[in-house]
Amino acid sequence: MTWIPTAAPVAGLKVTAIDTIPGTPTSVYVGTEASGVFFSNNTGATCTAKNAGLDTLAITTLAVAPNPFIGGVFPVYVGTKVYGFYQSFDNAASWQSFNK
Repeated sequence: MTWIPTAAPVAGLKVTAIDTIPGTPTSVYVGTEASGVFFSNNTGATCTAKNAGLDTLAITTLAVAPNPFIGGVFPVYVGTKVYGFYQSFDNAASWQSFNK
């Protein structure tokens, strides 16, 4: 594996967690210390913020489920510093708290 610099907006941010969609290593989720979650479907050449529904942008952990739900969507889970855990069942378009 070769590491290369990523595209904005992730470049220069402190990455705290990273995971790929199983079977699709070019699709990457990245958690950051203070800017939330980002997604790239081209190995980081471009990234999109995916923070709708998060009460904080301080991501400490991130995981993509090993198996998809019906329809082929892989659940994504994040842990945060203050507000606990969140889950997404729509490719990180929105997040729901485990704690509410």
